[in-house]
Amino acid sequence: MVPTAPGGRTTTEQLASAGGGAAAAAAAASAFTPTQLSQVLGGQPLLVGAGAFGNVFVGTLADGRRVAVKQMQLASAALQKKKDKAKLGGGRADPYAGEAGFWLEVLSKYVHPNLVQLIGHCIEKQSWLKKSTTCSLVLEYMPGGSLLARLRPASAAPARTAQERFDVAADVAKALHYLHAEAHTPLIHQDVKSDNILLA
Repeated sequence: MVPTAPGGRTTTEQLASAGGGAAAAAAAASAFTPTQLSQVLGGQPLLVGAGAFGNVFVGTLADGRRVAVKQMQLASAALQKKKDKAKLGGGRADPYAGEAGFWLEVLSKYVHPNLVQLIGHCIEKQSWLKKSTTCSLVLEYMPGGSLLARLRPASAAPARTAQERFDVAADVAKALHYLHAEAHTPLIHQDVKSDNILLA
């Protein structure tokens, strides 16, 4: 997928490139082994962000492409159920949180120039000692960072021109229109905010 510059791409914690539509996306997404993922991240992984999903690191594939690696620690099913109940006061848990959100992204097939491309995933199986599983998503790296970071007064990056701001807004609108109305299985994006808009 070719980045659209100077516009933006959208992503959410549950949906970086999710949905239904192009089988090529699912076929192109690779399953990385823990050893392969360690090679992608190198000895000292560079942390570039953190969110509801977990930490985000920058890595490099064997062909030289830079990628973003989102890593999440999944507690055992029983412990996660307990956490969800405590968090929501005994109510229903978010259906796209934790493992469900991870698999939504892995099995995703939405492909659009303004959505972040899923490249692959890795699952490090839980052991009886760790009592958790590390789930990682390997995604297209967006070097421009988030729109939120660019809008902050302390940002070292030059201010966006009126045309660049319009281009970002137009690209976000195109991505949302695709998800909501054009995708094979329409999906409502429930977390549109400047922190979830990544710039190419």
